[in-house]
Amino acid sequence: MCKSLFSSLILLLFFGSSAFSQHRILLDENVSDWNSIETAWTAATSSDGISLNTFKITNDEQFLFIYFKSDLTYSLQNRDGVKLYIDSDNNSSTGFGKEGIGAEIVFNFGQRRGTAYLNSAQYDIAFTDLFMVTTPTIDSDWYEVAINRNAVVNSTEIFEAGEIKLILSDESVQNGVTTSAVNYSFKEGSPGALPEYSFSKKSADHLRVIAHNVEFDSFFDN
Repeated sequence: MCKSLFSSLILLLFFGSSAFSQHRILLDENVSDWNSIETAWTAATSSDGISLNTFKITNDEQFLFIYFKSDLTYSLQNRDGVKLYIDSDNNSSTGFGKEGIGAEIVFNFGQRRGTAYLNSAQYDIAFTDLFMVTTPTIDSDWYEVAINRNAVVNSTEIFEAGEIKLILSDESVQNGVTTSAVNYSFKEGSPGALPEYSFSKKSADHLRVIAHNVEFDSFFDN
């Protein structure tokens, strides 16, 4: 039953997650929906490692969305050292110290693991704890990330503040790029109409194929 629940939720995220009436982000590997989102940080020059060059942030009523682009094409989940730092209470005196912020969440995409620094304790976390989804799942020079705004770790809500700070850091090499600390205020508003999708085949002659990730079995084997 748990697998069915998670399957339903992931379909909702991909096909039903909405932003505000004037804009929407869908994790469908079409990044044209990010064109109207203001760039939060950009690199002046190329660097070692993946050479991050663009960082964008937005949200809807359910998810925090992050987009980042680099000069290098790589696999996010196989590149140890690309880390996301989130100061979710907007308090530099709590959490893990990084470039002037206090990060409650530090997530290493390449290890598929992270650490939550909450209430003077540390907790090992995975994608499932944040209901985090990244696309695409192949080598790319850009990635989208969605994180559940209602994520809870050890009975503590992660996003209680209306304003947060984020840092994206390439620590896979010694001189990799670290973005500046980006201030972000959550936007509130009503979602627009959802796009329509159908699972029905357009023709009875069509063959439908479903692929399954057999190396990492669902959300429960990371």
